[in-house]
Amino acid sequence: MMSRRQTFITETYYRNLVDFYDFSESYWSSHGLEEDFPGQEASLKAFEIKRDSLKSLIIRYTAGEPIAELHEPLERVVRSFEAYQQALAGYEGVPNISPLSLEGSAGDFEEFVQVASLCILLHRNDLLTRFVLLTDAAGFNDEDTLYEDLLRKSLPGRDRILMNGFIQFTRS
Repeated sequence: MMSRRQTFITETYYRNLVDFYDFSESYWSSHGLEEDFPGQEASLKAFEIKRDSLKSLIIRYTAGEPIAELHEPLERVVRSFEAYQQALAGYEGVPNISPLSLEGSAGDFEEFVQVASLCILLHRNDLLTRFVLLTDAAGFNDEDTLYEDLLRKSLPGRDRILMNGFIQFTRS
């Protein structure tokens, strides 16, 4: 049994939640959805996987799992955001679309801050760079003070260089 940061649910309920969220990717790989438009099914499945992987990570962090055990779930979260961005780009026909509507949804902005903060707290600047690339490529860099303040210390001198269709981060 882990040493919890706070007691908020029973161990059984905690395990059931983690198992449920972790099963999402497997579930959606073997279950279909009807789509109204081409690409809608892939986009909806990727959204569900992204959402569930983040919920799994947050509940693990809140429950007090050892930091070392959170690295793989955090990697899964970033991979799921990348997969969702790809599926959404295909569905919407917008190559650099952000997987989060930072201007239009307080919930999406909160989600961005949660993932970026967890990358910072777990000292995973490699994952932070990959995650931020998804929103920077869509034009959200230099658009929000909190966004920039959150990233300033972990990604100092973050410059955008467009090269072969990819944005790369450089440090000054």
